[in-house]
Amino acid sequence: MTMPGLRRRLAITSVGAAACLMLSTPAARAGTFAVQAAKPTVKSFTVSPSKPPATGGKVTLSATVARAKTCTFSSKPAVAGLPATVSCTSGKATKVVKLPADTGTTTQSYRLRLKAKGSGGTKTRTATVTVAAPSPGVVSFTASPDGLPAPGGQATLTATVKYSSTCDFSAVPTVNSLPATLPCAAGAAPTTVTVPVTLPALTGSNPAAYTFTLTVTGPAGSGNATAHETVWPPMSFGAPVNFDQPTGSMGSVSCASASFCQAVDSYGNVLSFNGTSWSAPQNIESTFGSPGGNFTSISCPTITFCAAIGLSGEVSYFNGSTWSGPSSTGVAASSISCPTATFCMAVGGGDAATYDGHTWSAATALGAHAQDLASVSCTGPSFCQAVDFLGYAFSYDGSAWSAAAAFDTAAGGVSAVSCATQSFCVAIDQDGFASTFDGSSWGAPVQVTTLTGLGGRHLVLCWRPLL
Repeated sequence: MTMPGLRRRLAITSVGAAACLMLSTPAARAGTFAVQAAKPTVKSFTVSPSKPPATGGKVTLSATVARAKTCTFSSKPAVAGLPATVSCTSGKATKVVKLPADTGTTTQSYRLRLKAKGSGGTKTRTATVTVAAPSPGVVSFTASPDGLPAPGGQATLTATVKYSSTCDFSAVPTVNSLPATLPCAAGAAPTTVTVPVTLPALTGSNPAAYTFTLTVTGPAGSGNATAHETVWPPMSFGAPVNFDQPTGSMGSVSCASASFCQAVDSYGNVLSFNGTSWSAPQNIESTFGSPGGNFTSISCPTITFCAAIGLSGEVSYFNGSTWSGPSSTGVAASSISCPTATFCMAVGGGDAATYDGHTWSAATALGAHAQDLASVSCTGPSFCQAVDFLGYAFSYDGSAWSAAAAFDTAAGGVSAVSCATQSFCVAIDQDGFASTFDGSSWGAPVQVTTLTGLGGRHLVLCWRPLL
């Protein structure tokens, strides 16, 4: 018989008729055995939060391990602060890193790797964190020009968008060519899309208001914005009425609605119009004591707010029922314009000042050629036009005034300006000439009346009827 796995020695002897088989094995040799250390294990590896917003932000890498001495965190793609090696002999390891904002049009994923190292070797584990893609956004959405005359005509919708794929345009009430869907692929850098639309002529005497809606879509969702356009009926004027006969010398008028107007004269009087008739003059200066000057201009953006100003720089406010006593603006004003109750612009001499609903700013000098500012008109806190007697115009953009722009220097005697929108203003002079502003430049003066050399101050009003 054999015994597998043993080195054997065989000997056969004979003793008489008998035979014997001897089997022997060598003595076992002494030896040594090494005990190998156990490998590290990773019980858990997490990232919190696992889905940061598009702006990125801090995330915490947390690991629970066994039989590991060091833990190394790394990332693909690379992240600032990684790779980083920390001790994890306690069985735990953490690392805080900041993920950058996602500036693309799709989500950004990071594959984070943990390498636990100990005497018995290494063990790895991975985790994924995803930074959301930015939501589509509308930087701006406008309809221009700001209002169309009664025959209607073409308007242009201009949209500037980012993180987008498509732009959907619609209108209420409906117009030809809309709704329409256009490609508007954009990432962090905005792109601009324009859509021409034709608005029909008015069929009645009331203005027609249109609301345009833009819906922008992208990989991370959608967003929307609205713009407005109005087709206005023709303006009409009634016959002149002598409503300040006792004193005369009316200087300025402002209407907030068809049933609310306020006028001032050079004797400190205020008169009100209720849609049918004018009130008797109310002398504000005599009521509160003479401020040392006479009213030169008034502006009423609403029926509950008016501001009347004089050459002395004193201003009085109307709150819907009563007038306040005069207070100083710091500007010897020839004109005031208040598009809202919280923003007014006053000009006079070569200076201008603004009102924020509570206080007046320090006077600002408009510079060269601003020697005798005659009139100012504002459509809002970020747009005003001022003109001086010599035929120069100055634009205000919400923070600063432009340099002088000559538009009627040959004749001079410019007395008034009025702006219905940022793209339409009219200025007149005392020789019967009118000049128009189209949003970028002034046109040459055009004679609109032959009654020249009238002297004194004149008024021009451009407006859009209220809905």
